[in-house]
Amino acid sequence: MIDWVDTSCKAWGRCTRWILSDTNEGYPSMDTIARARGGYLDMKGTVLSAKFGEVRVGEALEIARAIASEPFMPEALQATLWAQYVVHVPSKSRAIIVGNYLSSTVSIPEYWRNLDRAHHFLAGRLPHTAPRGTSCFNNFPVASLNGTR
Repeated sequence: MIDWVDTSCKAWGRCTRWILSDTNEGYPSMDTIARARGGYLDMKGTVLSAKFGEVRVGEALEIARAIASEPFMPEALQATLWAQYVVHVPSKSRAIIVGNYLSSTVSIPEYWRNLDRAHHFLAGRLPHTAPRGTSCFNNFPVASLNGTR
């Protein structure tokens, strides 16, 4: 598992759960009173505007764009991401849920292999910079790359 991709996917999963939940605490509220307070309704109750800004920001937006860009992520990998980061179910039943969605049998080791493949797929698409003060050449001193010793 790639740690920085896992962290980004967790942010994406939290944001996606928030978008999908109907708790009237944010995006886009389906509550009529909340629409009236926000100025989206006129006196007759018709919708004046339904423009909502971007909800995902930062890492969550990067993951959403990486998943939505072409070439598309294979369906098995995308279903595994949703099961891992969006849906709240016990770990043992995630493979069964993904298998039911794909209409095939997915074993637990195959589920974890698909999650690893999804992380590698996303790692190839996401911009990532090394933390400040670290070198990407751990085995070689940085000075030797410049021709000096």
